[in-house]
Amino acid sequence: MKVRRLSVMTVAVLSCATLVMSETAQAQTRRPSDVLALGSTAKVTNVIDGDTIEVSQNGNTFLVNYLGVTTPGLDACYGPQAKQANAALVQGKTVIIEQDTTDFNASGTAPRYVYLVDGRMVNEELLKVGQAVASTQLTDAKYQASLNALAAQAQQAKKGGWARCGWQAEAPVKDANGCLALTVADLDQRVEKPSILGALKDGDCVTIAGTTEDGAAWSGQFIYHPAGSTVTQSAGFVRWKDGFVLIERNPEDVSQLVAHVTQYRQQVREVVFNGQVIKVPSRERVLFQAVLPLERDPGDASVVRLPVTNTWIARDLGNGQYQALVDFFEYKTGDLKLP
Repeated sequence: MKVRRLSVMTVAVLSCATLVMSETAQAQTRRPSDVLALGSTAKVTNVIDGDTIEVSQNGNTFLVNYLGVTTPGLDACYGPQAKQANAALVQGKTVIIEQDTTDFNASGTAPRYVYLVDGRMVNEELLKVGQAVASTQLTDAKYQASLNALAAQAQQAKKGGWARCGWQAEAPVKDANGCLALTVADLDQRVEKPSILGALKDGDCVTIAGTTEDGAAWSGQFIYHPAGSTVTQSAGFVRWKDGFVLIERNPEDVSQLVAHVTQYRQQVREVVFNGQVIKVPSRERVLFQAVLPLERDPGDASVVRLPVTNTWIARDLGNGQYQALVDFFEYKTGDLKLP
């Protein structure tokens, strides 16, 4: 059975194979009724450029700037095309505008996610066809990981301005300590290695922030060790394309590594049929959390893997040294609460 995510604080970095995947899945299956619950309706009265529109709402007219994306100015390469693409989507239409954190910025513009009534997000549509690039605003980044992924796909496919204007991907954001600043969603992608990690080398510091499944804010600082590097195993997260799992030394046996695993188990309910009680699987699934020792390969005891999965994560080199077989984020400081 597959580990769905890792656990610890219900996992922050562990929403693995879920945040970006779930956002992408939501985008693909988003229905008109879904977006109506996300924000309020407005009428587009003017298209200013590729990422700014004028809207009328409740008798008030104001500018809306698309969150998470940016387009060239009208006098720059692909600026006119971006405006044209934007106008084709929204000109004169009723849209739904969703606020993230900021209501109005200092210039009086409202940063928003903008949806068409058919369920499509305009911010996403512009990225898909290479009419815009991703632009992170750390205080308003609810969907940034999925927007970044769409931009990367358009860049790889050389769509729109990526081919015509030689656009470059957004530069990595660093915090006050010079550490690469990531969100849980940046890493929570079903790929071998998120492109943003290409800016890192072994030993670089990483600050990871996010929100756990129960809504609690979470952050921490880690040291990044890519697959193939030699590490002294300690508390941290291992990452592979299907997930994140917290591992640490067993407090009762420091020579042993344990993993915090979470999986869904199907509930069983009892029904009475012809006077007999029969147990049948229900549709309900509950989270089961456990701390399990890492397993060793029967054919090569130096190789360890995660319990409940076939993911080989490290080779034991002896004397407390391991060769990482997947990316490892060594925990240094932050809000990570080890049991």
